[in-house]
Amino acid sequence: MPNKKIFIDSNILIYALSQENSLSYKKQIAVDLLCQHPILSTQIINECSNVLRRKFNWDYQEIQETLEFTLKITTFSDVTLSTI
Repeated sequence: MPNKKIFIDSNILIYALSQENSLSYKKQIAVDLLCQHPILSTQIINECSNVLRRKFNWDYQEIQETLEFTLKITTFSDVTLSTI
């Protein structure tokens, strides 16, 4: 997919970060998508941090470090009327 911009949903980010063995094939697809430097929005970051905290019981420091790294390998976009 050269020169194509992709926007990923929070579920893709969650699959990439998941440590559940039952999701291994979804995790690989999600990691492959992240390697394509997708676009993330503020909503995706917020949803992901909420899921990591509530469902996976990650502490805030771990969430912050992980999402900071994620933002380095992706393109970040604010949600505005022009992006909707």
